[in-house]
Formats: sequence, C-alpha cells, structure tokens
Amino acid sequence: MKVIRMLALHGSEGNAAEFPNRLEPLKSTLANEWKLQLEITAVEGPFPKGPGYSWWTMPPGVRSFTANEYGGFDTSASRVLAAWNDDPPYDVCLGHSQGAIMLASLMALNRVPYHPRMGYIFNGVSFPNPFRQDVKKMNLQPSPGGSNLPRVLFVMGTNDKVTPNETGEELRDGFQDAGVVVQTIKHSGGHAIPNGQDQIIQAIAQWITTMEAR
Repeated sequence: MKVIRMLALHGSEGNAAEFPNRLEPLKSTLANEWKLQLEITAVEGPFPKGPGYSWWTMPPGVRSFTANEYGGFDTSASRVLAAWNDDPPYDVCLGHSQGAIMLASLMALNRVPYHPRMGYIFNGVSFPNPFRQDVKKMNLQPSPGGSNLPRVLFVMGTNDKVTPNETGEELRDGFQDAGVVVQTIKHSGGHAIPNGQDQIIQAIAQWITTMEAR
C-alpha cells in the first residue's frame, strides 16, 4: 500500500497524541477505497492551555481573527518548521482551527520550506489578523522544482459557533487573489473535523487523491 505523509497541527487546547485519532475516518477511507496509507506526524503547540496546548497566547476574550499579535508565534513557527523539514517531504499538510491559522500564517509570511504536492487542508480556519497585510501582498509561487501552484481545501461547518465562516472565507478569497488554487467544502456540522459525515470525509479524500492520480 502506497504511503502518503501528512503533517498535522491540532487546534487550541489539543495535543499531538490525540489529534491523529480525529483523522482516523479519513485515514480509513483512503486505505479502504484508494489503497493509500496515511502516515500522520502531529506537531504539538508549545503553550499549555486547558487540557492541551495552543500555538500562541492572547489576552482574555481576544480571538485569532481579532488579535493584533500572536504571543510566542515565532516559538511555534520554529517548532512547526523543524518538523516540516523532515525527510522525505510531506505530501499534505492539515490544520484544524488554530493549527490551520498557523499553516496559513506561515504561507502568508513565505516561511514554508516547500508546498506539499497534494496541498493544504484547513478545517475551521479563520483569518490570521496580525498578518493581514502579509496576506494582502502575498504572491505565492510553486515550490522550487515544482510545476504546480499551492492549493488549499477549506472545510467549513455552516453551524460553526467557534469560528464564523465569514472570516475563513475572507482568508480563502485572499489566498485565491494571491494565486492559490482553492476549493471549499461546506457541511452542516460545527467547528470540529466532520467525522460522522461520510460524504464529507469522502469528498476530502477525493480532493487529496486528485493529485495522486496525476
């Protein structure tokens, strides 16, 4: 069975040990229907928060899409990029909530070492407000030696009470203006990864395997 490697970033209050469990339905779908083994490397945020960890600190009541700065962002970025530079290269990067914002921020800041060939998956993402100007001036190019522009799948729950869809859509539109190939999957659930909605998991797997078929 062919292996595809995924770099995964959990959301606020998550952790690296538990997060891959949330991706088991996607892993099973890829294995059963496409004969692809999903190998997940999860990175853990450095800042304790609630039962887990976060990728940055903010004052009480401030949200990632309203914050003026992300406290400790460079510490987290260094941790993520150290894992990103692992060999062989990752095929896909997935972030949930704050983890998706971290991936988007690194792209906007042009700090990613390469774009994964299958692309990025952002679940429940919001706009990285401290890097608003970086998103606006972003002009992404293919990875060195690559022929494809980066592509991003935005997964949004229409009943998301944590992150308004509008702020994720603003990021999506900004990325599209910068040359990113974007696609959006909306579902009737909330903020979490849409496990239990087989059609949505199928659609995410199909999006991944589009690049595998090339």
